Amino acid sequence: ERSRDHLHMLASILDLELLRETSPEIIQPISKSLNRIKVLALIHQHAFHREGETFIELRPFLQALMRSLLVYIGGEKGEVILECDMGKIELDLDRTLAIGVILNELLTNTLEHGFPEGQPGKITIHAYPLPKIQLAIEVTDNGFGIPESAWEETGVGLTLVRLLVQKMRGALHRASTSEGTTYRIL
Repeated sequence: ERSRDHLHMLASILDLELLRETSPEIIQPISKSLNRIKVLALIHQHAFHREGETFIELRPFLQALMRSLLVYIGGEKGEVILECDMGKIELDLDRTLAIGVILNELLTNTLEHGFPEGQPGKITIHAYPLPKIQLAIEVTDNGFGIPESAWEETGVGLTLVRLLVQKMRGALHRASTSEGTTYRIL
């Protein structure tokens, strides 16, 4: 509860900063940071407690994340359909924080770069348990595809994705063609 309130306060401060700024070079990184903070607040909003532990049910959280990203980015895009394909999956707070940030970055990149202006599309998140691996997640889109050079960039978003996957002792795989991109996180 307190963490969520602190995150909302920080987000409000950044919102105020954005109202004062006119430079795109300053507005863009502040907006991206604000979006990342809102993801963390959204995770805390969906948290529930059981036997002294904090858990988040993945599907409702991801549906809320997708709706918020469509508002954040989707105003300039064509109709993009976002789907969650998974059963009931409950994760502890730490794993959900990492997965939430990872998926936020991947979905943001897909919405910003995967669909040329006005092109409709579809993004689907599949999550399922695997033997010996707690969870596998796939993010698939039918967008423009991501060039190899973009994958090798060292921007904050992809760097966060790589670091968090590594911290969870996972692996990140990507396949991209002109018919879309699939990320698989194991």
